[in-house]
Amino acid sequence: MENSLKLLHLLILGWIYCLLSPKRESLMISRSSTLVITGFYLSCLYLCFFLSVPALAQGLSVLQGFTDETSSEFVIQAPMSANVQIQVTSDSGRQLELSWLKRVPVPGTDKELIKFAVESLSLKEHFQMRMLSSAGEILDERTFDALNTFKRYPKVALASCMVDWLHNPGIWDQMEALSPDLVLFVGDTTYVDISGPGDLVSRPRPDQVDHWKRFSETRDTLQIFKWKHLKPILAMADDHDFGYNNAESDFPLKNLANHVFQNFFAQSGATSMKLHRGPGNSMAWNFFGLSFIMLDGRNFRDAQDFYSLEQRDWIESLPLKEKVLLMSGTQFFGAYLDKDSYEGERPSAFQDFLEWLKTLPQHFAFASGDIHFSEVMKIMDLGYESFEVTSSSVHSFTMPGRHVLLPTNPRRVPGKVTSTHNFVTLQWDALHPSHFTARSHGWRGQDLFECELLLQ
Repeated sequence: MENSLKLLHLLILGWIYCLLSPKRESLMISRSSTLVITGFYLSCLYLCFFLSVPALAQGLSVLQGFTDETSSEFVIQAPMSANVQIQVTSDSGRQLELSWLKRVPVPGTDKELIKFAVESLSLKEHFQMRMLSSAGEILDERTFDALNTFKRYPKVALASCMVDWLHNPGIWDQMEALSPDLVLFVGDTTYVDISGPGDLVSRPRPDQVDHWKRFSETRDTLQIFKWKHLKPILAMADDHDFGYNNAESDFPLKNLANHVFQNFFAQSGATSMKLHRGPGNSMAWNFFGLSFIMLDGRNFRDAQDFYSLEQRDWIESLPLKEKVLLMSGTQFFGAYLDKDSYEGERPSAFQDFLEWLKTLPQHFAFASGDIHFSEVMKIMDLGYESFEVTSSSVHSFTMPGRHVLLPTNPRRVPGKVTSTHNFVTLQWDALHPSHFTARSHGWRGQDLFECELLLQ
């Protein structure tokens, strides 16, 4: 089956190449015939995909959010009728109190979000969370740990673009097997505006989408929220989280979108001084010898710029490490695509942004999502060697080899690109955060590329 699919894939890529070729007419290949064959190919591809994915795990949807050595935030989605109670104990028999708890009904559903934090954690203990009915019956249980934010050799997973109705639990199983210390969602965690194939044909208007329902459906679907041993997840919002493709600051439902997004994730910083909340949905923290900054590229995006000057002022006020990983849902460097990047869509603002970065004493690397293929770029535009890692997509709209149909990226590290569903991990030495290893992982356990990177 796999070899046949590869052969079919190569044949279709050949047809598409002929379609794009200036000699298409002399080859007597019509556009309509190519589209028909491409559609047939995609149907075969996704049929084989859905027949081979593993079964979805059962249980409540649980997210462990911002975590450090002594505290952690959580959010659980559960039926309101279950009246779920939370019990947390350590492996030494210690029972931990919840430092705060908030129940948020999910409008239009029978679900509620249970948001809470646990303090008095210790790196020397392991913890068990039980979700109990009002009668004391165990409905579900998970384990979790505090996070050693000074771990010398960390592993961080980057993931984006998660269409729930194209969900493949296998890719989350692969991530779980790799046991990352921290998972970062770099945009499009929920496709609010695309609830099924019909929405691809006729996109709903902004006032026709239901943010609460779509976030709830995605939360109940994704396998990562069913992991028995939880890992901290931090997330940024992008356009599909907002509820409209390429949504900007004038999006009429952005306040609702922000409110829903913030409720479904657990990153308020209420129990840790290590998390710094910034303008809009931006936030920053110092882990593993690095500073991490998630920029808000939607609430402030207008015809002139992606990011506000307010975010620059906030960054300058932060207690940053010498090396910084700057993250956005949209690529920073990527003018070769003419769209879907800061450089390509706002070239003047981008150049001004680079000049501003050059004035700062820190050295910056970059991470992004959005474009439905993963790639690694070598960046020499700041006066020192750096990189941008783009991780996309976990399970969204793409096909193997899609990137070969696009213009060549002059900054791309040769061969370090894939259009297969994947996520990327970064590893480094926290005592010397100058050498990084980036790996792209596919849903069948294969490494799609590996790359050594420098941030000098």
